[in-house]
Amino acid sequence: MDIVFLGSVTDEERNSKLPGASVAGNKMQLNIINHLSMMPNTTVSVISTPSIAAFPTYKKLVYMRKKYVLENGCPIEEVPFINLPLIKQLMQIYFVYRTACQYKRKSTVFVAFNLYPQVGNPLIKLKKHGSRTAAILADLPIDDNYSHKSHLIQIMNHMTEKNIASANHLIVLNKNAIEKYNPHADYIVMEGGCEDNNGTIEFNNPKEKNIVFCGRLIDYNGIIDLLEAMKYVKNQSICLDIYGSGPLEEKVKEYASEDTRIRFFGSVDNKTMMSIQKQAWLLINPRPVDDPISQVTFPSKMFEYLTSGTPVLTTKLSGFSEEYDSLMYYCVSDNAEGIGESINKISQIPEEELRGKAKQARSYVLKHKNWKQQAEKMASFLEDI
Repeated sequence: MDIVFLGSVTDEERNSKLPGASVAGNKMQLNIINHLSMMPNTTVSVISTPSIAAFPTYKKLVYMRKKYVLENGCPIEEVPFINLPLIKQLMQIYFVYRTACQYKRKSTVFVAFNLYPQVGNPLIKLKKHGSRTAAILADLPIDDNYSHKSHLIQIMNHMTEKNIASANHLIVLNKNAIEKYNPHADYIVMEGGCEDNNGTIEFNNPKEKNIVFCGRLIDYNGIIDLLEAMKYVKNQSICLDIYGSGPLEEKVKEYASEDTRIRFFGSVDNKTMMSIQKQAWLLINPRPVDDPISQVTFPSKMFEYLTSGTPVLTTKLSGFSEEYDSLMYYCVSDNAEGIGESINKISQIPEEELRGKAKQARSYVLKHKNWKQQAEKMASFLEDI
């Protein structure tokens, strides 16, 4: 099987230097590409529209075509474009399709990472012309900017919804995404994956009772309820460490200035963040259960959390099937009081029991949710198209 992957991926070193690039999204794409390429009798080629901020945030107005080989040996071609709103998207759509046509063969399966117009429009056009196609829906056309929505974003979201509705084969992180956007598509659920790059973890007691949150500081991540929850935490030695950036950064700083138990550290690189997670007392995911984004996605950081060797407290999101129930602690509710009450309950659990649950979680996800198994699941689905 020849797979042509249409996405927004670049090598890790280059991605770290691009303003506006997504670390988590790029990492997920690289893992998918890498492990699909390891499947027997499978080749993977990549056509990419790198995720970068528009000019002048990204200093180059013209992004030239780039061809190179990823660390896993897969050839990648980054399409050219002028880095201005709308012109950029139109050029990416044109060049992705034009480049993809060079790969059209009977054995080729085109796989898009998300169906935003830049790769979604070319994929649907390839499907209409008889090519075998599928898409991985890691991100969906739900506006995550609560302050405004530009006309360009509205147009792109509308086109993305049309692309999803036109797709025949989908790989989703949450079954609800199918029910919401395309109930007639053939699909599989693949929440993401993990890879053990950290060697053996010693399950030692942490030096302090610190709760770690990492992620974008925005409403849909539940950050305000988490900050408010500290008012209900009885043990004054428990502190909350916030890592990340986003629209609510100043709000976090305000809370931190009023409560010494709340500590804001800003953004750190992924390697450092994973080390911090291992050393924490508790990791927390406070996403609101009924938020539209929470309803149709699976938080990518959960696999990092679960393989850290640290206990995890989370709200009970729709993407968490029964198999996760024994691996994490669930909040009694997703409001501030419920989160605070849940932290109080966990503080009463013996450390040995907490670390035992964390050890069980790590072992389970490494065995059942590793990228090799997830790639096998995807490859089997793609073969049948």
